[in-house]
This record gives sequence, structure tokens and C-alpha cells, in this order.
Amino acid sequence: MRCGFLPKYYIANGCAKAKELIKKVNREDIWKEAAKELGTPAADIPTSTSRGV
Repeated sequence: MRCGFLPKYYIANGCAKAKELIKKVNREDIWKEAAKELGTPAADIPTSTSRGV
């Protein structure tokens, strides 16, 4: 997360609003479905949760 690129109200209170947004969009189901739609081989899609956190 690059707080320096977010509006100030996103980084107030320990980046609470930014963390809330990240939690909504940084979801395993979204990127796994996107990988499938792009034709990524199943062997290249992690089977475990891999959010980079």
C-alpha cells in the first residue's frame, strides 16, 4: 500500500479507510477468477491463499 498516493482522508487514523478498501478488493476469489479467464494454467494458480500480506 502506497499511502503517499492516497487522499489524506484515506491515510488518517492509521490508514483505516485505505485498509477497509484494500480488504474489499484484495480478494483471492477475484484474482483466481481473473487468472482462469486469462487462460492461466491451473498449475500456475496458487491453491492456497496467497494475498501477499
